[in-house]
Amino acid sequence: MAVRQVRKVIRILLCISVLVLLGAVLLMKIRRPYNETLVIEAGSRLFSPAYFFKNLDDGASYVTKEEDIDLKHVGSNAIKVKLNGQIYNVTLEVVDTMAPVVTAKDSFNIWSGQVLMPYDFVKEYNDATDVTFSFKNEPDFVNEGEHTALVTARDEGGNETDIAVSYTVIKDTTPPSIYGARDRIVKLNSTVSYRDEVYVTDDIDTDVVLQIDSSNMNIRREGVYEVKYYAVDSSGNYTEKTVNFTVVDSAGEPVAQSVIDEAFNAIYSEIINDGMTKREKAYAIYNYVSENISYIPVSDKSDWEQNAYKGITTKQGDCYTYYAVSRKLLTMADIETMCVKRDNENFPHYWNLINCGDGWYHFDTCPRGQYSYIKIFMYTDEQMRQYSANISEGYYDFDSTLYPATP
Repeated sequence: MAVRQVRKVIRILLCISVLVLLGAVLLMKIRRPYNETLVIEAGSRLFSPAYFFKNLDDGASYVTKEEDIDLKHVGSNAIKVKLNGQIYNVTLEVVDTMAPVVTAKDSFNIWSGQVLMPYDFVKEYNDATDVTFSFKNEPDFVNEGEHTALVTARDEGGNETDIAVSYTVIKDTTPPSIYGARDRIVKLNSTVSYRDEVYVTDDIDTDVVLQIDSSNMNIRREGVYEVKYYAVDSSGNYTEKTVNFTVVDSAGEPVAQSVIDEAFNAIYSEIINDGMTKREKAYAIYNYVSENISYIPVSDKSDWEQNAYKGITTKQGDCYTYYAVSRKLLTMADIETMCVKRDNENFPHYWNLINCGDGWYHFDTCPRGQYSYIKIFMYTDEQMRQYSANISEGYYDFDSTLYPATP
């Protein structure tokens, strides 16, 4: 009896052992040993999810979308992988252990006072992560002569590359240029806009301020008055131009500004639409003015806007009228314009110089007799010189020092 009981207990224990062994085998099959964290170099291709499992199981797959795993920046990516229906939460650490590859610029010149940033000394660079640049020394941008800038490139992993770049500081001795300042006729007791069509540029500075001294002007008394335009750049270079403003008494009441604007708004809305580029707007204005005004050899030049209004209401005027009407419409189109005058006081001629954003060009809507078929639209200085030399001698002679050069 006792022997039978012992045998029965043994059989039960054997069954339990088999069941435990089978359970362990099944558990091992369901949930494999895995690596909770792996490290990858920034910029590398994402490796197979099998590497997260110690047996490199080929059946593993990413649950997290691969495009959502950031391999371009140092940091941790919490992702999910899957094997045999079981999902595992793992971490992919992105590191950057390689220093940036940086190519320095060749030696170059800068103007005294010109401030450069560290990146301005770098020709090109390459790294798997973002790179910041800083000066390792305090560069000298003021004193003339040859200098060396030391620049450090540092990536997200803290890896650094240093470069040394030589540069030469040169003193700026070129003064600003003032364009469009010219003798003008203005009406007694009128409002004078001294800045109309006057521009200042500089070969270095982009923020040179145009200064005006009109202290000698007396708009309440007829006469000739000097007005001075001047500008100073950051290097202390000074330039000035003095012109004469002639105040004259003009009979008759001027047309109200609101009336002028209403008349031109009607024309503008008829020929211009918002889908046009500035060049297309300029061309539409050119065609309208040249086709809708007839030439007569006289006009009142004391007020360009009054002249322009008279031009579109009477449909006639001289070259100054063509310039004035064009100027009004071009200004409405936000196109820069200035007046160009022929360099001949006995036979004056006026036309526009315009800038649609790609440089200054000549723009003359006034008819020229048998040569009116030639459209002086977006002409360069050279084309104007050729016209004067080969088509109509001296017609477009002008003092090029008074105006910005065309491309």
